[in-house]
Amino acid sequence: MSLKFTALVPGLPHLLHPIPGSPHVHLSATMQKLGDVIRDQGVQRILYYSSQWLSVLGTMVQAKERLSGTHVDPSWHHLGSFDYDMTVDLSLSRQIAQCATVAGYSTQLIDYEGFPVDTGTIVANSLINRDNVKVSMISSWLYANYNQIKDFATVIGAEIAKDPTPTAVIGISSLSGNYFPTDIDPREDRISASADDEWNRRIIALCEQGVLSEVDRLAGDYSKQCRVDIDFKVMAFLRGIGAAEGHKRSICHGYQPIHGTGAAILEFRP
Repeated sequence: MSLKFTALVPGLPHLLHPIPGSPHVHLSATMQKLGDVIRDQGVQRILYYSSQWLSVLGTMVQAKERLSGTHVDPSWHHLGSFDYDMTVDLSLSRQIAQCATVAGYSTQLIDYEGFPVDTGTIVANSLINRDNVKVSMISSWLYANYNQIKDFATVIGAEIAKDPTPTAVIGISSLSGNYFPTDIDPREDRISASADDEWNRRIIALCEQGVLSEVDRLAGDYSKQCRVDIDFKVMAFLRGIGAAEGHKRSICHGYQPIHGTGAAILEFRP
């Protein structure tokens, strides 16, 4: 099986240059350690699915061979600019687009100069992919529901399974999404509401126990209560692609706040 490593990680820019003494330091360091694990497992390509790259009519798959530039997050511009340089696995991107189209999904390859790579993908790739293996990325289909994304990802997972190239799949999303409305000292960061913290810990515990069908059942309520990114459909993608199969226990490598939101690093056993 070509799927060697799968994880859910946060993608906010606070992790690229974390303030000493803040909880962001642990998250940043842990994501870098995941990169070491990926390298040790011989992964040759990484597929990203970020809640911050949104598409309306179906899905888009990145097909520009090299993506490089300087990025400033529109919401967190005071955190500065971030350079990025990625090499795209064109073969994988074309495979994904073709199999999705054959299965009846509206899918489009994207290839144009100045493509605005989203913050989440840049953050994850900068911390995890320090060896610069090839990548591919799929947009988050905004108007599909949880089960539709899960079914879509099942198609992609079956295609990846046919290819012997060692692959990692990284889902990028926050957990609870209720930010503090004003500036805070990062060293005093915390989850903005106790109810959000309770929900986050409940979902993490279910993942650790391998009760992922219950995560599916609760995803709608969880998203509504805690404003989870795009209704937690990143988890639906991981579930469908085979990264988070039922009854397989996951490992939580870290759970910390980022400006009031919940951020977890969850590794799923492929």
